[in-house]
Amino acid sequence: CPARHPSNFPRFFVPISLHSEMEQLPKELVWNIFGRAPEEAFNLRLVSKTIKLSVDELAIRSIATPCTNEITLWQEGQASIVISNIFLLGYILRDFETIRKFSKIFWENSPTLSYQWKTRKATLPAMEFLRGFIGKRVRKARLCGCDFRNYAKILNGVHVEHLKIAFEILSEGELSGMQHFMGGREIPQITISMSHVFLDDPETFLHYISSNFRSIHIDQTMLTCEDDDSTSFILGMHPSGWVPVILDMFNNKMDKLLISTKHTNWNGAAFIDSIIQMLPRLGQRIWLEMSSGFLDHEPFRNVHNDYVIQVTEPGIRQVLSIKHMSRVEEQFE
Repeated sequence: CPARHPSNFPRFFVPISLHSEMEQLPKELVWNIFGRAPEEAFNLRLVSKTIKLSVDELAIRSIATPCTNEITLWQEGQASIVISNIFLLGYILRDFETIRKFSKIFWENSPTLSYQWKTRKATLPAMEFLRGFIGKRVRKARLCGCDFRNYAKILNGVHVEHLKIAFEILSEGELSGMQHFMGGREIPQITISMSHVFLDDPETFLHYISSNFRSIHIDQTMLTCEDDDSTSFILGMHPSGWVPVILDMFNNKMDKLLISTKHTNWNGAAFIDSIIQMLPRLGQRIWLEMSSGFLDHEPFRNVHNDYVIQVTEPGIRQVLSIKHMSRVEEQFE
């Protein structure tokens, strides 16, 4: 039998002496090795029968839980997608040119290897390519701008776990576009940030989001300083009006609220003492955290009515937290 030329071997060549050693490795470690060379998924199946079974099992598991890590859509038509299960794509498509369109990403402090694809122009082929790789679930969808009609088309039928919307201007018009995008979607978590706020009725906006999302982050740290009212007050509302609004929000679907600001003075003891007294009485397992440059309240920590209540030391940021004891370790991801 003539010797095979090296070029006839699979490109991902594993010497025979290493077959048995690789087969003895823990399954999760073998899968991690596979993930480092997703474009060679099909060739890996040719190494040995045992490794072939491992490759196939990983592919089946990926099919069962297809999920895109993160997708970012810009109003200008740019898009970016970060995905972890590209190994599955390499196994199914066996298309090296498609896989090479993705760049590898090594996240800091994480062993996970992910892959990113970007487009600078919303051409039809680019959008079709993007739509084909999203899958049925997205952990985070970032929408930059208010092109909600196109966002809805791209994410049609996709379950989003965490929706992040960055508004240039938050107004009634943007709220209408957001409602159109939501339709009948069920999205557990939302983060809303803005550069300018021009809401005629902030309470209507807050009632809407608290009725549709269980977990909400209002991020007002990016506001421009020229909007004096917006930077001094959350969504233009004076702190004295926030106690009944927050109570109303927690009486809706929402049970977790994070508010981040830079300059807002929450009216110190008057506001904080009122919210501390009223929230635990709602009889729910509430999670509330509010941060600002200055809360104008003495730091303290106590436990009352199954809640851990705390105001941190003043510094760059001062934080008020009111959290049910069962949720103290919970973070807002």
